[in-house]
Amino acid sequence: MEANESADSAVALAKANADQTIDAIRKVSGWAGTREGRLAKQFFDDGTWKNAMTCNSPHWNIVVTSNEKWCVPMRRPILGGDDEQQYGWRIP
Repeated sequence: MEANESADSAVALAKANADQTIDAIRKVSGWAGTREGRLAKQFFDDGTWKNAMTCNSPHWNIVVTSNEKWCVPMRRPILGGDDEQQYGWRIP
């Protein structure tokens, strides 16, 4: 009986230590410990960022305004939206 209590205590202590370690890693890693951070890592690991940074897609256009370049997705009628407004991201 005493051995079981000792084992249970050791397991509880190990779990508490593991939980503290995981919390510390999450705090240190910041956004990397979040779902969004994991998605961002995948975005960079699989090379998708290269297409986004160069606006390399048949469905995107490069728009130049005030000495800045923007990657703007082409509108599709099925998606609706305001045809006067363009949305995208600045590219180097």
